[in-house]
Amino acid sequence: MALELGFLAAIVLGLVEVVKRCGMPTKFVPLLAVIIGIGLSILILVGGWGEMIISGIVIGLTAVGLFSGASNVYKGFVKSKTNV
Repeated sequence: MALELGFLAAIVLGLVEVVKRCGMPTKFVPLLAVIIGIGLSILILVGGWGEMIISGIVIGLTAVGLFSGASNVYKGFVKSKTNV
């Protein structure tokens, strides 16, 4: 189950990035990630409705956190390179 959630989080991250590059305001990105996560979990995962919805919320928030963390590391790396 955890491996499936990880793959779905990566898919959500990619889909959200595509939509963001098409012009969606960044303030709506976390909400979009949660909605896509819930949708994918309902389509792909097996279980009760509550379990699928909670899994979808976790998938969406994981995708947002993964993007935020990677972005912060990249910005820190670029900043340290320019300060040298």
